[in-house]
Amino acid sequence: YYHIHHRTPINVLDDLIDYAQEVHNYTIDTEDQIQPPPQPSKPALLQIEYVHKNDPSILLIIEMMHLPNRHERTFKKIKTLLKIIFSNNHNIYLWGNIEKELKHFHQFGLFDENDISSVTERNIQDEFKIYFHKNYPLSPDIKSNANETYSLQFAIYKMFNQWLTKRFTLANFGCGLDTALDTIIIPRQLLHQQEQIMEDEEAIRQFMITYALNDCLAVTKLVHELRLPTNSTLPTSTIT
Repeated sequence: YYHIHHRTPINVLDDLIDYAQEVHNYTIDTEDQIQPPPQPSKPALLQIEYVHKNDPSILLIIEMMHLPNRHERTFKKIKTLLKIIFSNNHNIYLWGNIEKELKHFHQFGLFDENDISSVTERNIQDEFKIYFHKNYPLSPDIKSNANETYSLQFAIYKMFNQWLTKRFTLANFGCGLDTALDTIIIPRQLLHQQEQIMEDEEAIRQFMITYALNDCLAVTKLVHELRLPTNSTLPTSTIT
């Protein structure tokens, strides 16, 4: 996986742009930065999985609170990358509605409503509901109301008997997950514990990274299992 932010090397972005030209299926997910009430949460992460029929998946974590300035070359490269991903009737898989999921991300200037409208959305949350109701009509877990939805955690448990943790749902996703951002700040009075604090903070960030990536991988795993119609055969993604 790759972290995308103001310190991402240009050559890495160029490689990701080239690869995006060859891929037509993507899974996306987002995470918010929770704010003190009554402030609304802020968009913090955009996770994208390149889903390729022959090659291993590539995953991106775009750290929205650590983007480059809009006039910088790095920003323009990130924008080019996302314009390619959200284009050409590419298949976009996600757990929920794409407009609702991404509407608060337009403010960053990397893509807009026109880009989103050009993709072929696959709402796997809705697809799973249809599948579950068809195959388990007598289940006590059935949600009969049209506006009721199932959680991704529930779907993964029912389909694979695996537990997708939601422990980090309210985590500080805007903190700067990539250690290359140097966002770990140690108060002067705790400098004598610097090594231990650094280890603890890095471990927490790694847990958050795994959590964020697993949400993408889980959706892709469901796409494969539900055998939804696509333009290519999808690989099985492994949830770690």
